Amino acid sequence: MVNIKDLKFSDYKATIFWNYLNISINVIAGFVFFPLILKYLGEKELGIFGLFYSIKSFIDIGIGWMSASIIKNLIKYNYLKDSIFTLSFLINNIYAFFCFSIFCIYGLLNMTFFMPSVYFGIFAGISFCCLPFYELLMVNNRQSVVGFFKFLSQFLFFIFSFAIFFLSSEKGLSDIFLGLFIGSVVTFIMLILYVKSNFNIAFDFIHISKALFGRIFFLDGKSIFLNSLLLIAILQIDVLLIVYLYGEEILAKYMIIYKIPNTLIMLGWRLSEPFGIVISRQIKKDKNSAYLNFLKIEKKILITGLLVAFGYFFLGHLVLEAWLGDKIYEVKYMYIASSALIFLSIIQRLYFMTNFYTNGMNILNLLMIVELLCKILFILVLFNYFKEVSAILGWLFGLLITIYFYRKNSKGIFIDAKS
Repeated sequence: MVNIKDLKFSDYKATIFWNYLNISINVIAGFVFFPLILKYLGEKELGIFGLFYSIKSFIDIGIGWMSASIIKNLIKYNYLKDSIFTLSFLINNIYAFFCFSIFCIYGLLNMTFFMPSVYFGIFAGISFCCLPFYELLMVNNRQSVVGFFKFLSQFLFFIFSFAIFFLSSEKGLSDIFLGLFIGSVVTFIMLILYVKSNFNIAFDFIHISKALFGRIFFLDGKSIFLNSLLLIAILQIDVLLIVYLYGEEILAKYMIIYKIPNTLIMLGWRLSEPFGIVISRQIKKDKNSAYLNFLKIEKKILITGLLVAFGYFFLGHLVLEAWLGDKIYEVKYMYIASSALIFLSIIQRLYFMTNFYTNGMNILNLLMIVELLCKILFILVLFNYFKEVSAILGWLFGLLITIYFYRKNSKGIFIDAKS
């Protein structure tokens, strides 16, 4: 077992290390389970697999955004840390039960997938129960420990699910989600034991006031909530619309053609995100230097985005064929549209993060609404012509409209630097 206390590098480097390990195990799990589900179970089960994660992403909006507000208030009002922790614990546990209930109801309405729904519902509920402890760790500068436990959960999910799936005589989604359930329970127990041995946790109900509740939920939380809502909607609305309008099998085909581009986009986003924090810190000290640094970083991200986009355009077919073999599925325009989307979304993330940590949030939200509407419009109106690639083209069209304004919004925070 890894001894977290013995890590020799800084917490920042350790956090990056565990975060990228977490991303890596997620990517590996996706690339392993997709073909396995297609081979042994079918396209409908693959569609359900993706649908469950999309549903959870939308449920996350309900309370997951609150962590940023909780952390902000824990830092600002340290003398109320027990009350804030207690409030977070209560709300997240109530919401965990709500989340579990949603998946159970889905399972009761679709009895074929009842046990997968129960297992996934437990996993989703536990993910909310972990949040108060993660917030406590992050406030105490132990982000790397949070990164470790998130990686551990995904790693155990992959190992247990893979083993259970192959040992099972009658394979099903319940085998995969049983591994997810076991991994989340083991991680949750270890997390509680770690926090209990390193912190004095006390529940304080007396000082939970209306003012504290309002500050966390409304004063600090409302702008974060709207932005989180729009971001999750842009990333997940395609899955929900396609499965509702066209069924699980069409969704499975869409997931096949979009899995690799989506992975490259998420990796590109992780590359851009740290630079936004760097720029936001520099701009407080020296806007001129921050602006010059922004231009240098922008150039690097542009080159990286181009390389990744061209790499997918020329090698995407070979990678997809090597991954899925005879299960490969291709649609007209999928490679060129996905390549363009990869490039624009990677550079857009730099502009997004630059404003997220400074100002211009209202403009960001408006631009994201445009992207979301374009994606919905293409799925609803142009699906018969562009098929599964319509969602990709819709987001691409939205970015083509908004990318100039994203950059203009980012450059606006350096206005004094150029005068």
